Amino acid sequence: KNQSDVWSSFRVGKRAFVSLLDASGSCVKLRIIPFHANEITHERTFNKLADDKFVIHDNLINTKSTTNQVGSLQFSTGIEVNQYDTFWEAKNMRLVFKNATKVELDKGSYSTHFNQHKIAARIFYYFNTSCELGIELL
Repeated sequence: KNQSDVWSSFRVGKRAFVSLLDASGSCVKLRIIPFHANEITHERTFNKLADDKFVIHDNLINTKSTTNQVGSLQFSTGIEVNQYDTFWEAKNMRLVFKNATKVELDKGSYSTHFNQHKIAARIFYYFNTSCELGIELL
């Protein structure tokens, strides 16, 4: 489910409520309560480990389901994404998924302008209630 009630291109009905939990040093932590608030609460933490290393941690709380959660990373056209044994590479970055039950490459569309879409690589990652994405700039 989307966190906000998306009606069509560039139109949103009920919106997710986002609150800042922490913004200290090299850490930002947010709580996202979707418009269907009784089902799930999503906490996302962004940590800068070094100038070229970042970690994004997703934690789902108050969820009725503990399986088959999915996140995705949409890339721009022309960016090649490659899978290796323990990591993925895209352009000048390395991606490592921890606690993901499955990670797969597919295609996805993104909007460039009103009513204009492009197709490009998209990584889908599946997890139970928490997942961590490590990003290293190469």
